[in-house]
Amino acid sequence: MKITQKEVAALIVNEKPDTFRTHFLCFFYKNKKRYGKRSSKEVRLWQHTSWTASLYSVFIFIFNNDNHLVHVHSKLNIFGKAFFLGVFTILFSFFSWKLFNLYKNERFWLYTCIVVVFIILYVVFCKAVYEGEKRIQQKAIFEELAIDMTNQPIANEHWLFRIFILILTYPIGLLTLYISIFHFFPTQKYVHAILGMTTVSAYLITDILLLLKKKKP
Repeated sequence: MKITQKEVAALIVNEKPDTFRTHFLCFFYKNKKRYGKRSSKEVRLWQHTSWTASLYSVFIFIFNNDNHLVHVHSKLNIFGKAFFLGVFTILFSFFSWKLFNLYKNERFWLYTCIVVVFIILYVVFCKAVYEGEKRIQQKAIFEELAIDMTNQPIANEHWLFRIFILILTYPIGLLTLYISIFHFFPTQKYVHAILGMTTVSAYLITDILLLLKKKKP
């Protein structure tokens, strides 16, 4: 079944341009209507939700010369991207200044590990929220348009589970590497250092190789 531009455009409740100002107002007023913008060859749809705050997707439907749907992709809205990067920059600058003042403290390595773990958790949490809501909204839109989801590049069913596993394992792995290099080696605890570095390195390398293997066509 071919999907036309008119069918997709019919999902728009309130037509607005895909701009920073529009997304800011959606976030500020917490408007949960489905917004969108129609142009000659594409239709853009987005919808703010309470739990995602500014981290929601803009779905872009691309059409051919006959106004039939040929491709669908998504991106983080421009305000959400700016908000995420702004918070990240503030956190990074604040903690970097604090760590600079604690450079000569004997527990500097511990404070650094805590900061690194916190920043990683922030990034991974935002990614999980974004991907989870994108999958939910994409499913709802595709069902309204009667699009066969099996032929579309939607998020994997196990993506969120993997994200939350990474939230636990990657920070712990990085923390273990840091302690092994900057604490166990200087204190001549070589067995602990080698064991920690070997275990974490094997896990990270295996995980990266599996990820690269999955991306191959």
